[in-house]
Amino acid sequence: MRRTIHLSEIPKEFRDKHKLIGRGSTAIVFQKDKNTAIMFVRDPMKSEWLTQSWGLSIGKHSYEVKPQENFQLSNSLGDIHVIELPLLKKLSPKNRKLARQLIKSFNDIKSKVCGYRVTVDCLLKIQSKLNPNKYPESLLYHLIDFLLNYSENQWHFDLAIRDILEDSKGQLVLIDPVVSKEAIDWIYNRNKR
Repeated sequence: MRRTIHLSEIPKEFRDKHKLIGRGSTAIVFQKDKNTAIMFVRDPMKSEWLTQSWGLSIGKHSYEVKPQENFQLSNSLGDIHVIELPLLKKLSPKNRKLARQLIKSFNDIKSKVCGYRVTVDCLLKIQSKLNPNKYPESLLYHLIDFLLNYSENQWHFDLAIRDILEDSKGQLVLIDPVVSKEAIDWIYNRNKR
């Protein structure tokens, strides 16, 4: 899998001090302590989803770092965002079932009102069918609120079971439901080289 971020780009003193607990195409996650994780992200949309008030808002955008080694990464993707967030865990069997139902519900609504192409108009139609006060449906409602801040050509959905974790109270957390088009294009174009 191609990535927008590599382990060797993370400051060595951080890599040596903290346990690596997760990797994805646009992020690397370390455990800081028993309650806290540190995520290094190279996708501005994911950074905003985790930290901004209209998104998930569980993370605190701490600072940015320059990559430690040059992998000839695109300047357009910029520096690495460093985000502190609560330590999340893999889904319990009960929450895995709930997350699958949530994804199925979303995909069913999406296919009925949108077909293949998801537009702003389509997002509004989906959102009108969701209850913002009913858990876990409210997670999707807030995701759409977040996406409505962007043009439809700036993001791709990535709503999959692997992108949902749970917090210490057992609540579902959409950790990575969307990726910026810029990051996807960079990965895709890099694969062609």
